[in-house]
Amino acid sequence: MSDVIKVPLDRLRPDPNQARRTFQRITELADSIATHGLLTNLVVRELGGIYEIKAGERRYRALKLLKSQGRLQNDEVLCFVVRTDGEYEALVENVQHEDVALWELGAKYLNLCESGFLQTEVAMRIGKTPGHVSTAITLAKNLAPAVVVRLSKLPPGTFPAQRLMRLAAVLDDEGEPDEANQLRLFEQMLGTPTRRVGRPARRRTEKETVWARYRRLKDGVSGLRVDPVYAPFLDALLQYLSGETKGLAK
Repeated sequence: MSDVIKVPLDRLRPDPNQARRTFQRITELADSIATHGLLTNLVVRELGGIYEIKAGERRYRALKLLKSQGRLQNDEVLCFVVRTDGEYEALVENVQHEDVALWELGAKYLNLCESGFLQTEVAMRIGKTPGHVSTAITLAKNLAPAVVVRLSKLPPGTFPAQRLMRLAAVLDDEGEPDEANQLRLFEQMLGTPTRRVGRPARRRTEKETVWARYRRLKDGVSGLRVDPVYAPFLDALLQYLSGETKGLAK
C-alpha cells in the first residue's frame, strides 16, 4: 500500500534521468522552507535502501543548502513513496472523500501527475472535471508559502477559487511565486468582501435605450451640442423612435 514516510536527507538521491539540469532561486526556496516548513512532499522511489527523487529535486537542493548552513532543524524529509500503480489508485479514491483545501488537493494531484499520471486520468478516477484538477494543481504550484499559511488560518470558503487563481497568477520573471506581491494582493482581497451573486439585472429594451439616450442628449449630459435649428426636428424624431408619438409632424 502507499504511504508518506520520513526519509533521512542523506538517503535521498536525485534521479539521474532528470531532464531538468538547472535549478533557480535555491537560496530563496531554502529561506522559505526555513520559515514555513516543507509544504509539498518529495515524491521518491525506493531502490535498495536509497530513495530516488522522482519529483522535488529543487526542494531537495534547498534542504541540503539549509543543512550545510546549519539551519535545518530535522534532516528527516517527508516523502511520498512510489511503489506500484495500484497505490495511486487507492490514494485517488480517498482524495474525493477528504474535506481539504483546494491547494492541498492540488499537491496530491501534482504528486500523481509528476509520477506519470495525466490530469485527465486523475480527474476521471476521482470523479472531478479536468478543470478542477488543473486549478488545484495551479494553486499548489503557484501560491507562495506565506500566502498558504495565511489562507490556512481562515475559515473554509473565505476565498473562492477565482480569487485564489488571481493570487496564483502573480509570478516573477522566472515563473516562480512572487511572495511579496501575492501577500500585498492577499491583504487587499481580505479587506474586500466577496461580492454575492444576486438576481441578474434586467436588460433594457431597445425603446428604453433610445429614450435614455434621448434624455441624455436633451439634458446636455452626452457632451454633444445640437444646433438650435435642428432641435425641434431631433426632439420629434427621438420621441417617435422611443414610442412617445405615433409619427412625425409633416
